[in-house]
Amino acid sequence: MFVKTYYKKRYLSLIAILYSSIFYLCLAVASYLTIYGSRKFQEWKANQKRNENDAYPAADSTCQNPQKTKRLASLDTFRGLSIVVMIFVNGGGGGYWFFQHATWDGLLVADLVFPWFIWIMGVCIPMAITGQLKRKEAEWTVFKGILRRSATLFFIGACLGSRGQPIETLRIPGVLQRFAVCYLFSATLVLFSLRLMHQKEPEGASVLKLTDVSNAWPHWVAILVLLAIHTGLTFGLPVPGCPTGYLGPGGLHDNASYPDFCIGGATGYIDKILLTESHIYKFPTAREVYKSGSFDPEGILGSVTSIIQTLLGVQTGITILTFKDKKRRLASWLSFAILFGLLGGALCNFTQFGGIIPVNKNLWSISYVLVTTCFALIILSVFYLLIDVYNIWNGAPLVFPGKHVLQHYMMERPNKKVLVELMKKDAKEFKESPKNANKLLSMQQKTEDEDKHIVLAAIKQIQNMTVHLLKQGYMVKEKTDSEAEEKYKSWLLERYREIVDSRLKQVASDDFDVFQANLRCLMDFLRHESLYPIHLSEDNGFHFPIDIINGILKVLLSTIEDKKEAISRFQEFVEYEDVKHYVLKCLNDLLKDMTAENYEPSEMFIKNLLGVLKFIHMRPIHGKKRHNEHEEFKLFCVDTDPAKPKFHMKMNQLRKYYTNIWLIIIKFNLSISIYKNLLTLVSEEVLPAVDKPLLFADFFLEAYDKGGPISLLALNGVFQLIHKFNLEYPDFYKKLYSLFVPDVFHAKYRARFFFLADIFMSSTYLSEYLAAAFVKRTSRLCLSAPPTGIRIALQFIGNIMYRHPGLKKMMHCPEDQTELGSDPYIMEERDPAKCRAIESSLWEVKTLQSHLIPKIADEAKFINKDLPKVEWFLGDILENTLEEVTYIIILNYGFTTRYSSRTGF
Repeated sequence: MFVKTYYKKRYLSLIAILYSSIFYLCLAVASYLTIYGSRKFQEWKANQKRNENDAYPAADSTCQNPQKTKRLASLDTFRGLSIVVMIFVNGGGGGYWFFQHATWDGLLVADLVFPWFIWIMGVCIPMAITGQLKRKEAEWTVFKGILRRSATLFFIGACLGSRGQPIETLRIPGVLQRFAVCYLFSATLVLFSLRLMHQKEPEGASVLKLTDVSNAWPHWVAILVLLAIHTGLTFGLPVPGCPTGYLGPGGLHDNASYPDFCIGGATGYIDKILLTESHIYKFPTAREVYKSGSFDPEGILGSVTSIIQTLLGVQTGITILTFKDKKRRLASWLSFAILFGLLGGALCNFTQFGGIIPVNKNLWSISYVLVTTCFALIILSVFYLLIDVYNIWNGAPLVFPGKHVLQHYMMERPNKKVLVELMKKDAKEFKESPKNANKLLSMQQKTEDEDKHIVLAAIKQIQNMTVHLLKQGYMVKEKTDSEAEEKYKSWLLERYREIVDSRLKQVASDDFDVFQANLRCLMDFLRHESLYPIHLSEDNGFHFPIDIINGILKVLLSTIEDKKEAISRFQEFVEYEDVKHYVLKCLNDLLKDMTAENYEPSEMFIKNLLGVLKFIHMRPIHGKKRHNEHEEFKLFCVDTDPAKPKFHMKMNQLRKYYTNIWLIIIKFNLSISIYKNLLTLVSEEVLPAVDKPLLFADFFLEAYDKGGPISLLALNGVFQLIHKFNLEYPDFYKKLYSLFVPDVFHAKYRARFFFLADIFMSSTYLSEYLAAAFVKRTSRLCLSAPPTGIRIALQFIGNIMYRHPGLKKMMHCPEDQTELGSDPYIMEERDPAKCRAIESSLWEVKTLQSHLIPKIADEAKFINKDLPKVEWFLGDILENTLEEVTYIIILNYGFTTRYSSRTGF
């Protein structure tokens, strides 16, 4: 229904244009005959014959006479009309459908502007070059000017079309680029063929001699050669996978008979071969309707017919140079208009979408060239009569922008506020009536715009339009639907799926604003589709569009790009229990599939995965803050209507997903940096929230063998299992004891090391020999430790002695233990039970009392006094960096720069 209405409107537009053209043609002929037959016209004609130079109205690119600076005002006015229509079309066309571009075949008002500019440029070329040659400029000088202007136009077009794109995807063709190519070819041909022409018609020559045509014979030869080349390539070049001579948009065209890469047939194929798909236009007008691939409407083969249109304009310019009599000029223009109109109509069978060669701006078909040139000649003839012949109109206000076209083109940009308001109007009209369903397509096309502000506004409006469809149930099929209603709903449902897919593609955008807009849009779709399901289930249960969550997660879990910022934005949604449930379900299914296929994920994938899981806060089932079963859940897909089906939380299933995900992750091949992050997350966040924490024991024990900070963090996890979940692991303190080596004082993680070790040694039920072993080993290591590590080590020693008062006997150094040789402690022994630390003393701490740094020496004197009343809290220095610890020691201990350079601190 919608498609028929859509094409019917376009067919009516062509009829309206044709009838208007016939009306203006009749008006022009009637006006000419009336004026010519009047006495006033005869008197005006006699006066005009006195000025012999009036036949040359243009000597440069602005169409000026080299001898008399009088412009051809009708041509400037026509050019001004074209630029005004262009600005109006780019500004939204007032919301009128006929001011849009045709999707593929057909002709609307917006499709007339570009060919008119091309044709007008051709009109000015012979007059401008003639003026330069009359000023005695050498042909080589004129040719260099042609090259310079062509290069300038091409460069300006490339700059305007770049839009900040990288060189790898920069679009090469463009509007100004096509102007440059057409001007270079046509102006060069005119320059070197003028000597073959007789520019002025002899007095008394017959009207039927067609002097202006014979003057332009080199151009007609060029037109025929170019036409033969274009026709041969279009209908004879084999295109792989497509029928030879195909002129359609591919994709869904003709009941999806052709693949999407067939768009444009040979025209699109040549561009993809010579320019590559990376350097052509990605969003042609046919993409949204027909699901076609990339195609450039300003491509290579279309430039051939654009040159033909330029040369047809050259013919009009040569007519102006040839005939001084304005009657002869008008007769020639109208004759060509009728001829071109009949030929173009015959090629397209006088229909908008049919014929041997349909009227098509995207392909710049020869029928399109002939029809638009016909309209251009008619309009120029009317303007010429009104402005230059009878002087009843001076061309204002159109004549003024017509004199400065390039400046207006470069400065012209659609008014963004106007476009946004028009988009709001379209969205409102779409909501008011299903008949405006085509506005959904045009709005979707605007989301692919190159202007970021237009894209954001379009996403917001398409969000409102699509939510309206979901709320009203327009896509829900019922048994009572008629065949037409069923087709309409199927069409809407297909458009909805396309919109969702498009938003999922854009949610991967590098631009954070575009990402946010698409994420909000998708989550709004998710919420309303769950509340207003498209497919009614038999049990009328809760529906959740899990495919949207799957699509978002595929973007967030990138294998090559860090999605930290995007994941943090997604955090606000996973705080809702229903979203959290299905996110975990999707992650569980995804990781299961990866495991079944023996797929080893990249480091970036795991990093992004941990980033997502970090924001999924599970209610703990162990410890003081365990989950209360009667606690209310915060839901995203909820409605005030009690009749709406609601999501029911299944905690057992949720925890099963959560546990399976982590058990799969810990089996991946992990890098050291990921290991650190993973060990911290598992020990602090995961263990309290899973049903069987002891399943992670093997992971921690295997991680211990990695060495360095990994071993310490792994022991922290083991300690959590021992302390909270009754894991029996008698070798724990032996493993911890073996980590006390000199390197620990030089590592970046030494503060965390002593902080965790202090927690591990916090129990007052530990054996005295074990506590003595850690105290003795730490004090021995302090002898060779840097000043930044001695302070925290002394506090660690003091805390253990505070918890075990029996170690006071180690504070007093026996006379026979004043040096290393007389100490019974065995430093090399790895078993704390066999190191004989309990038989030793802390003479090392006594030695530190003579440290070069006075404050360290004073702090080591704690063993000369009674034990401290309270423990030191080692967490104060936990997050300090090496530079911060250095500053603290300098500040607190008076450690000077000169002194630090001597000690290597």
